[in-house]
Amino acid sequence: MCVNHSVEIDRDEIRYTAETLKEMKKAHEEEIKKEVSNGSSLTKHNDFIAIGIDIIVFGELTGISTNEWTIKFSNFFTGDLSKLISFNERFHTIPSEEKFILVNQLGEGRLLSAPIKLNKLPDSYEVIIPVEIDTPRINCNNLPMDLDIFTTGDLFINSSGDIATISGFDALPQKIYTFLSTIRGEIYSHPTFGSRIRQLFHDFDGTMWLDKLVKLEVIRLSCIPYFDSIEKKKYTSLHCVKNVKGIRVIPTEYKDIKLPIEFTLDIEGFGIWTKEISVFSPKYDE
Repeated sequence: MCVNHSVEIDRDEIRYTAETLKEMKKAHEEEIKKEVSNGSSLTKHNDFIAIGIDIIVFGELTGISTNEWTIKFSNFFTGDLSKLISFNERFHTIPSEEKFILVNQLGEGRLLSAPIKLNKLPDSYEVIIPVEIDTPRINCNNLPMDLDIFTTGDLFINSSGDIATISGFDALPQKIYTFLSTIRGEIYSHPTFGSRIRQLFHDFDGTMWLDKLVKLEVIRLSCIPYFDSIEKKKYTSLHCVKNVKGIRVIPTEYKDIKLPIEFTLDIEGFGIWTKEISVFSPKYDE
């Protein structure tokens, strides 16, 4: 929602009924859609930026230093000014893996090291975001050995008569498939572990937003470290992905509860790599 309306709504809960807010939400999504489609000189560098797990804005990365990123935006896609303020106020109680910034334009994200600083401009917001240094990645050639369930879709016996295994660069597609097919919240003991692609597919299939939102999610899993309470260490979920160059979801080829996605990624130890992988993503009625 735009800057002026967001502030006005916070002050007038009676005037803005649920039905009115629904219509305004639809209108501001259409406004963003026009900005994306038109590619005007003012918005050609704008794209989705996520601040934490629940807030997505349409804006631009305007500055980067070693320990600070700066963004400028005028519209919320999800969340609003109240949620952004609440995020800041609750900063020290939020799980560490949910305190992040993700920038589609850049294809990268970072953990936040401290609460954000928010400045109100005449027609937009400026947000100064303290960030941690980038998390080291594993060289793709050093990915550990695992049972091969990707080649055939199940365990199988190799030509030597042993259960097939896979490791190194050859294991990368399986690593991506396995993690993105793990639905966030389905593991009771690790509620923040996993991917939200199933939810995004359910909510945004058939819209122009799906590719952009899935890209944000892949950036999160590539760049934001997860703390493993068992091994007592932090690592990024996709291990060796440094940068997300592009994502293309192919919903027209959805079958057998799998969603094909074309990934273009910058891989530690390899470089730019493009691969289509079908991710387990059952629809809610399946």
